[in-house]
Amino acid sequence: MADSPNVEVLTPLDLLMPKTYVQALLTFRTTESTTPILKSLQAGLDLTSKQVPWISGRIFQATSGLGGAPNLEVRWDVNENGPKVVDMGTIAESYETLSARGMLPEALPAGAWLVSGLPGEITETSGPRVLVAGLFRFGDNQGVGLCVGIHHNCVDGTGFAELVRLWVQNIPGSESLRLDPARGRLGRLSEALSSDSEAKNARSTESLLASHPEYSTAPPTFPSSFPACTSKSFTIPMARIQAHAQAVAGGDSQTPPTTNNVLCALLWSCITRARLQGSEAVSPFASSRMAMAVNGRPRIGSEFSTTENPYLGNVVIYSLSQLTSGELRSEGSDKLAKVCNTIAISSAPSTVNSGYVAEVCELVSKAPDYRGIFVGWDLFQSRDLTITSWANLDFYGMDFGEGLGKPEFIRFPYTEADGVCIILPRRRAAAGDASDEMIEVVVMLRMDNMAILEEDETWKSLVVRI
Repeated sequence: MADSPNVEVLTPLDLLMPKTYVQALLTFRTTESTTPILKSLQAGLDLTSKQVPWISGRIFQATSGLGGAPNLEVRWDVNENGPKVVDMGTIAESYETLSARGMLPEALPAGAWLVSGLPGEITETSGPRVLVAGLFRFGDNQGVGLCVGIHHNCVDGTGFAELVRLWVQNIPGSESLRLDPARGRLGRLSEALSSDSEAKNARSTESLLASHPEYSTAPPTFPSSFPACTSKSFTIPMARIQAHAQAVAGGDSQTPPTTNNVLCALLWSCITRARLQGSEAVSPFASSRMAMAVNGRPRIGSEFSTTENPYLGNVVIYSLSQLTSGELRSEGSDKLAKVCNTIAISSAPSTVNSGYVAEVCELVSKAPDYRGIFVGWDLFQSRDLTITSWANLDFYGMDFGEGLGKPEFIRFPYTEADGVCIILPRRRAAAGDASDEMIEVVVMLRMDNMAILEEDETWKSLVVRI
């Protein structure tokens, strides 16, 4: 189906995302009444829904192509009202108490979130809303929380941040951005990848899968029972990461390590070391893979997504690094340098480039059903690790105007899993000295492995609990 004024056809990259919401809570220290705040937020969201009309819609199942392969699309009625910022009332918890404890996700009540669990089923006649939003007040009247959820089949983390940025700029009293007239996302992505896609069309699905081990047509194998898992939040002083980076730079790393690569290498190695000591320890000769989410926008081209005309859909591409558990267990700067170098090679712009993105799109397009494509790493055997970083998404720099100002905390729902790390948005140092910054990381592991991790000497020297 071609793009039309009230239909946004989703792309192959959108189809790969889980059918859930990207949901975040932004908290603000304020004693202002919620009535004018709600009015201001709603006015900004109304204008945003005119600029980006598909946020007013719902997601439906559809078909595409001559063979009628399953697809997804957003539909909306131009005569209906756009999304609303609902009044979520007041929660019992104190802002002062929770903020003093770092606004830990596990301390936030269910009432702080608009969506719990998976959204409703997507069919040809019914589907979940693209965007939900709500505002609540803390019990001590010292702060408010703004909960925003946007369906993951429509946006990735960067798209989520760009939509919130547009919303902020449309709040009365703030600068309003006038977007350029835009084609639908499918046409825009296809055009950007057209020169790369021509050569990919002739490749078979088997050939594409061989080049992309981060995907598989084999569904994940579920264990007979699921171990108890937990999630904990940690802060890491930037100065400690920089110290490791300086030590690695004197080792055998072929390229200077980035802050992100050093942090991911430390997470991967420390977690693997804890897993090797767990009750169901894996062999040191077994491979461990680290899947790292990469923002594909700059890899496609510098003009593909700009501040003036951002691309809001999914362009999440995964790099997949692999080492043995024994290699990851070893400590020392030279060992960490090898891990950093492995990550750098697998995620390098020369590897994850526009051709790489085009291949992933082609892989999904060639599949008889996109729901038959799964991640290629192990989700359940306590070997592999997934890391997603929101560090460079500048939520803390967004000014929501009078009554709110800039958020004090950005938090995600508390979730229990094994082998998932989320690097939270960075709170940039006001003076521009990055060494004074603190990086926040959420780590999800088996409960027994988490206890071992917290006793790891390298880990204890690196982190501070929030």
